[in-house]
Amino acid sequence: AGIRVSHESLAVAAAADLLVFPGAFIENAQAMQAWTTQPANRPWLGVLRDRQAAALPVAASCAGTWLLAEAGILDGRHATTVWWLAAAFRDRYPNVLLNPDRMVVSDGPVTTAGAALAHADLMLHLVARTAGALTAERCARLLLADQRQVQSRFVSLAWLAEGDPLMR
Repeated sequence: AGIRVSHESLAVAAAADLLVFPGAFIENAQAMQAWTTQPANRPWLGVLRDRQAAALPVAASCAGTWLLAEAGILDGRHATTVWWLAAAFRDRYPNVLLNPDRMVVSDGPVTTAGAALAHADLMLHLVARTAGALTAERCARLLLADQRQVQSRFVSLAWLAEGDPLMR
């Protein structure tokens, strides 16, 4: 479509002050696992492990949280992920202290957020952490973004039931 997207080498990204992994449109737990474990992500898993060893900050929302967990950097840490894949996440990554009700969770240098649109909540949280709460509040006002702390008010039991073969 004629759109140019700039990019940097993996080494440049690895040295960033903060590395943020956004969400992706994934339809189910099997697709999420396939996406997370694809060969193209292996270099990123190494970058994440190196950042963990150096205590450098990383953040992710939605599918990105699965990548952090796959790298092992969420083991023993509090985290959140997209609510409708929380059970599958917990099964695959039992060493993560998962709190799927929270919108954003910080544990040391690692910050996680829920579904793809929680990415805005994640960014406001990171702005507050680095530039102060007042700056984050001003950004939220400009963006018309509410401060949402929990995912539970967005959970659709009907949607969960439709996704479960037994319930269907």
